[in-house]
Amino acid sequence: MDNFLYQAQLIEEIISKQKLTKIKKDYTDISLKYRKEDINSVSVISNNNQALSYVISRMPETSVIIDDVLCKLNKIVNLKNKITSVLDLGSGTGSALWALENYVNNIDIYAVEKQEAMIKYSKELSNKLNLNINYLKEDVLSEKVKNLPKTDIVLESFMLNEMNKTDRIKTLDLMIEKSKNYVVLIEPGTPISYKKMMEDRQYLLSKNLNLILPCTHSGICPLKEDYCNFTVRISRTKTLRQIKNGFLGYEDEKYFFLIFSKEDVSKDFNSVVIRKPIYRKSCVDLKLCNKDKTIKNITITKNNKKNYVISKNLKHGDFFNFEN
Repeated sequence: MDNFLYQAQLIEEIISKQKLTKIKKDYTDISLKYRKEDINSVSVISNNNQALSYVISRMPETSVIIDDVLCKLNKIVNLKNKITSVLDLGSGTGSALWALENYVNNIDIYAVEKQEAMIKYSKELSNKLNLNINYLKEDVLSEKVKNLPKTDIVLESFMLNEMNKTDRIKTLDLMIEKSKNYVVLIEPGTPISYKKMMEDRQYLLSKNLNLILPCTHSGICPLKEDYCNFTVRISRTKTLRQIKNGFLGYEDEKYFFLIFSKEDVSKDFNSVVIRKPIYRKSCVDLKLCNKDKTIKNITITKNNKKNYVISKNLKHGDFFNFEN
């Protein structure tokens, strides 16, 4: 997390040179757009002030979310040994770059972003990262992007949910084509976004990609009239609390993700915790998605010593096996 502390310091330096009232207004406007999950919301970030507001209000959250996803993948695949290149579609202000440097160094990154103002801040903030960053000011579906070399990972974060269905499919096809191995999708942890992600999941499975995470199986999702997501906690500086009218020194951000591979990857877990565990005296209540394609609510008591020890340390989003 030291990487993100450095990022926060750089953002604070940028904020110190700006009028806080103006930043606060731009943040409020952009936040309303994102909450509506409007497919045209990305178009509001088209000038320097709006891009700055995004840097302050969304970049730290997005970086930590991407880091959380990569951390989960790294537990199954040693990224340092496997990854030499990444294509980041809709790279924005460079949130993914900060997360990637926690796992890989001196690799080639192709950062595709159509908004000049976003690229400007990405370059300013990321210029000391130990990555070989190649910026491309283009729409992700442009011919220039289609002509980029294939990379080990193709990643998108908080971009697909802003597209109509036709462009989503075209983007998924592009991600398949440009990926040597891994395809990573990261989107908001909301019911609307989850529904779209389930459509993306089915589409990528139909293209014979292997689903690695977060699902325990490749069958139809057993959740009915429900959805799952994951949570990360993000620290907030004093300035961020002022901008967001917050009192706590942190905020919890929900997201959902999918990781596919063109290789068969072995997984050493049978269950994933899809709700925050409830810890009670001498027992833990868990909601689990299981490899046998079931959703189960279970209670692990202190009498079940081995599994109770495991359960006490579980968090929302953890993958694990119970002891037999």
